[in-house]
Amino acid sequence: MPLKSAALSAVIASVLSFGASSLYAAEHVVKMLNSDGKGDFMVFEPAFIRAEPGDTVKFVSTDPGHNAETMPEIWPEGAATFQGKMSEDVTLTIDKPGIYGVKCLPHYPLGMIAMVVAGDPINADQLEAFKPPAGVFKKRFEALAQQVTE
Repeated sequence: MPLKSAALSAVIASVLSFGASSLYAAEHVVKMLNSDGKGDFMVFEPAFIRAEPGDTVKFVSTDPGHNAETMPEIWPEGAATFQGKMSEDVTLTIDKPGIYGVKCLPHYPLGMIAMVVAGDPINADQLEAFKPPAGVFKKRFEALAQQVTE
């Protein structure tokens, strides 16, 4: 009988541990927009998020014609990648610490990018190595990259 009791206690502890850790995970919501109403077009709102491993980031297709997907140049090594379909919501689950770059594929040349920093930005060297094109894209990238160190 003590063996069954010990096994049952281990199962209960495991379930409670999992439940407690999932209670602390947060869901962040990012809108995919044609305009932010402040003069910027083709944007993620918010474009910068601080998160923790275990959190989720839900990209909501507020305006049609957008998607959200991995920006491979700025992505933690070994982290799961994703590619949302056009005009559909998609959720990114943060599975490792680091900086996650996200783009809207059709509006990427216009600077429609977002950045999620989860825990320690272990891949910060990728920000230094990335060469953004000039114009709005470069301006948005530099503003996001600056927030990583703040």
